Amino acid sequence: MKVLITGGAGFIGSHLAKYLKREGYNVTVFDSFERSMEDANSLLEGIAVEKLDLRKNLRNLVKHARESVIVHAAAYTSAEESIGRPLEYLENNVASTVNLLKATSKIAEKIIYLSSAAVYGNPKRLPIDEAHELNPINPYGASKLSAEYWIKAYGNLHGIDYTILRLFNVYGKGQRGEYAGVISKFIERARRREPLIIYGDGFQTRDFIYIEDVVKAVKLAVEARNLEEKIYNIGSGKPTTINQLAEIVMEALDAHEKPIHMPERSGDIRHSQADISKAMKHLGYKPEIDLTEGIKRITISN
Repeated sequence: MKVLITGGAGFIGSHLAKYLKREGYNVTVFDSFERSMEDANSLLEGIAVEKLDLRKNLRNLVKHARESVIVHAAAYTSAEESIGRPLEYLENNVASTVNLLKATSKIAEKIIYLSSAAVYGNPKRLPIDEAHELNPINPYGASKLSAEYWIKAYGNLHGIDYTILRLFNVYGKGQRGEYAGVISKFIERARRREPLIIYGDGFQTRDFIYIEDVVKAVKLAVEARNLEEKIYNIGSGKPTTINQLAEIVMEALDAHEKPIHMPERSGDIRHSQADISKAMKHLGYKPEIDLTEGIKRITISN
């Protein structure tokens, strides 16, 4: 089966490409390399890679799209950055998705969109199920939700099969740099024996999900056809406070510097926890790697 991955040189996309390649899929990666992994070329060794900006001409992607599954993972991903650069998030996350749909929705076999828990905003109930009110509180969340609606519209217009996966807080090996998540930033500081920086009181919660569980969930969506339910939460189903996370990271790296608390950041939600029962029922999804084990794998491998 042919699988095309947009944003395939990014953190999630590169892990997904490697995993699907090992599983025997015919994988082609498309990426602008604007925010790719530093070691993307070595990570994607043996995988077909094409440089492509989704905001521009998609001729090369269209050549591969017929009878393929497209996993759309390309996106800017920083909620904090999006507040100061909303138009860039509109262009890169929404307009590029529309461009992709316009070019491929009549010829691709299926489109899988990697969305985000940011579409929910501050939850009114926990855990958050897929029927929860959609109320993003920053431009990043708004861009991911807008792209979801465009995918639904093209699905209705052309009858293309699609699945939307709302990812919660993904972490794993190789996640680093300016746009990395809180876990990688904690690990980087702990390695340098610098105190971890916690924004706010640290009692805010997140649902952290290891990258290997995420790529397995995407594979399940790739293999499924014409699911009646189109949208699924992908998380661990377990909440962790940032203070608890800091303790786990510090213990894994034998770090003892007391964390520093800074003012909480605007655009951050207070609590998050996924209800994953629908993905478990319809996709056969089952996360296997808990947070302590996941962090251990990162700290040992890096």
